[in-house]
Amino acid sequence: MRAFLITYPAMPAYRLPYGTLSLRIDHADLPPDELFALGARANPRRAFLFVSKVLGKHIPVPVATLGRIHRLLAAKLPAGLPAPVLFIGMAETATALAQGVFEAWLAARPATPALYLHTSRLRVRDAAICPFEESHSHAAQQWLHLPADRRLLAAAQSLVLIDDELSTGDTFRALAAALRPHLPALRATHWLTLTDFSPPAADGIRRHSLLRGSWHYEATAAVPPAAVQEAPITIADSGFGRLGIRQAVRLAPAVWRDAGDIAAGARVLVLGSGEFIHPPAVFARALAARSGAAVFLQSSSRSPALVWGALQHKRRFADPYDADVPYYLYNLADPRAYDHILICHEHPANAALRATAASLGARLLHLRAAG
Repeated sequence: MRAFLITYPAMPAYRLPYGTLSLRIDHADLPPDELFALGARANPRRAFLFVSKVLGKHIPVPVATLGRIHRLLAAKLPAGLPAPVLFIGMAETATALAQGVFEAWLAARPATPALYLHTSRLRVRDAAICPFEESHSHAAQQWLHLPADRRLLAAAQSLVLIDDELSTGDTFRALAAALRPHLPALRATHWLTLTDFSPPAADGIRRHSLLRGSWHYEATAAVPPAAVQEAPITIADSGFGRLGIRQAVRLAPAVWRDAGDIAAGARVLVLGSGEFIHPPAVFARALAARSGAAVFLQSSSRSPALVWGALQHKRRFADPYDADVPYYLYNLADPRAYDHILICHEHPANAALRATAASLGARLLHLRAAG
């Protein structure tokens, strides 16, 4: 795949299909081109995309890289956060990043009361919600579901919001405002991201990231409107984070029976389905340790990005949740680049998942939480 690199510390201008983007990198813990590259999308709200190279979303990532990034971000949080601590990850892109950071942080502080939730593009049946909007998204509506037992939520003194990147900070502000009535004991808020391009603000929020900079975008052409027509469905909760989780994800042992034999040295791609990314990441990490295979993680996406820059190939699939939303998989031009492709899903397989597996020569794995 042809890389589209960001050079540090220069401030170049990049010509995108609908405009010009200028970037300034002020600080980076890692070389910027190891963290992200540029993509584009036909979205009037924001026609560019920071494509992370360490998320396992648009670009496949080795499982060892995921763990290293999670530990680096978790270490950014100050010691002694007032507890309980509420961690929230943003759907759909950052659900695996956020939950991985939560688990890395919790592993070093197993006695500290903490709760993890992630936002969702999907409604969980019979669950109370805290609605808010993601202003620049192609599908602005999403929900934060509230746990049935809200005692830990109400007692939370620290709030940690996690996403892959910040461009304005507006989504975090909208979420924090919507949450505030549910957090009467809150004392401090932290934003934790891979890359932070949001403008400075005197809001008392502590921001932590692996890269800090700024951007300026000038449109040169009109972007066609992008609309997502979504069927009004509800889903069953699968027990992995939408309704809250207080410990690291554990998978039911039956997954190893279904995974089949994977030889040491084999190249394996583990695919998540949309925002269902962290449990596949947990499986991928365990598979690498058990088999000695070279295991990579990636996920399909609802984001309709353009084939440009960091995104050199695009496949379209039917909706694994039956909401009539198209899903996309990027940068997998030839499935034969892997010896095995394993598609992980959280509910029983539907026709869309079976068709996706057939098109990639992949196996389906229904991941369940350990009882």
